[in-house]
Amino acid sequence: MLESKFALSSKNLRGRIAYILLDFANNIYKSNEFVLPISRREIAELIDMRTENVIRIMSEFRKDGLIKINGHIIEVINPEMLLKVSDAG
Repeated sequence: MLESKFALSSKNLRGRIAYILLDFANNIYKSNEFVLPISRREIAELIDMRTENVIRIMSEFRKDGLIKINGHIIEVINPEMLLKVSDAG
């Protein structure tokens, strides 16, 4: 489940997004492909970031081959690397 707000806020921006995506995939949906149930703005509010940063980082993850994005459908295609990003964050 979601870490404490303090622990999450100590991660860098990429680590926060990676953690949120893995939390949805592993703990909520138990699937690497899921419909993102909240908007990018709501994600930003949840993890104390600006919406623009959430959009930019998710786009970077897509370009890096970590996730696929099709509208509101997210597919985690490299969960090991996404976990490394989350842990390093």
